[in-house]
Amino acid sequence: MLVDFVVVPGVFRNIANFFEAGELGIYLFQRLNSLELVVASTVLAILVFIFRSNRRALPLLIAGFLVLAIVLVYFTWLTPKIEALTTLWKINDDVQLDHQYYHRLYVIMDTIKILLLLFMMVSTVRKEEWT
Repeated sequence: MLVDFVVVPGVFRNIANFFEAGELGIYLFQRLNSLELVVASTVLAILVFIFRSNRRALPLLIAGFLVLAIVLVYFTWLTPKIEALTTLWKINDDVQLDHQYYHRLYVIMDTIKILLLLFMMVSTVRKEEWT
């Protein structure tokens, strides 16, 4: 969340060249996508283990699967698509609308991921609901 709401906006405010700022943003998100993939996979493995002994953890398990699915979409398709459109945009302004569409999709998916993570945190704090 810190990257979404602090780092990337700061990059675009402080780097004058729009495309250079975009390339830095893409670089950061590619690295974070890799880290998210490892963390989401680990969390899901832990949730599967918990679910095997406690079926009431099903909502957490479903949320974990959804988070991993979102991260996989980022990692395998959405971030590479945005990177390719950014590169193409430098030579062809016609792809600007496509780039904006995929960027908005990324923001929407990130919002959903954050809401799922908040749900998981609240559910974990309120353990009596699933233990």
